[in-house]
Amino acid sequence: MQNSFTFSKNFGDGAQLRGGKFKIPNHNHHDLLIADKEGSDPGFYGEAWVSLKMANNLAPGTYTVIFKTFSATILSPSNITLLNNETLITQVYGDDNYKIITFSHDYQATHSNAFIQITSNGQPGEITFQIRYYKLL
Repeated sequence: MQNSFTFSKNFGDGAQLRGGKFKIPNHNHHDLLIADKEGSDPGFYGEAWVSLKMANNLAPGTYTVIFKTFSATILSPSNITLLNNETLITQVYGDDNYKIITFSHDYQATHSNAFIQITSNGQPGEITFQIRYYKLL
């Protein structure tokens, strides 16, 4: 099912997210998508965010979408610095064809796991959300 989802920016030019050939230490991921930050705020120790849109044409039913989010500074494919601070998925909204049941996250040392549970009525739809990075002391 993963290959049938499309992810794009929900700001600026709305471009589809690009895949990366980056290696995340201690994680084996094949379909890593890269999203550059949309904005940032230095207040309250600092934060950054990106607004995204996920689209699909799912058959009617209930689905759970699982994300593993990493925040990093990437200077090149071989020069990646993971930022060990919390990353949250927030502001989750479905259109008329996707109903959000629940969403939650589990913060780990180098990444966050996020879960969005939805129901689909079988028509093409979109889910919009933000990924927010919070710098901790």
